[in-house]
Amino acid sequence: MLLHHLHRAGSVTAQAGNPWLLRVLDLRDAVRLRGWPADADLALPVEVTNYAGDATTRFHLRIHDGSGELEPSGRPGHVTLTPGQFAVWYAGGYRTTAAALLSGVHGNRAAVRQLVHATSDQEPWMTDHF
Repeated sequence: MLLHHLHRAGSVTAQAGNPWLLRVLDLRDAVRLRGWPADADLALPVEVTNYAGDATTRFHLRIHDGSGELEPSGRPGHVTLTPGQFAVWYAGGYRTTAAALLSGVHGNRAAVRQLVHATSDQEPWMTDHF
């Protein structure tokens, strides 16, 4: 019934997102304190927007030998995430590159693939706080 009368109703919009209950307050410490796979090797410039979405902070993400670092950087990111998308990635919620791109993560496909690969081999990990 709705489909046949859409021209009268106006327009329909749809949005998708991940309703995670995790909010990472200190990105740098969270990356430093999280356990990482010993064989993971990643060096990637990333940008994380603020909650209003009108500014970004640039970081260099480095995961190597079971440890992770997120250091401030002046380089433009190859991947841009909102704080919510960062939390989904951090918790291991993105299982594929396509899932991250459909969720609104921005970046070239190869860079997003690298980012997702760092957490996709573990089940989603939900902590209480940092």
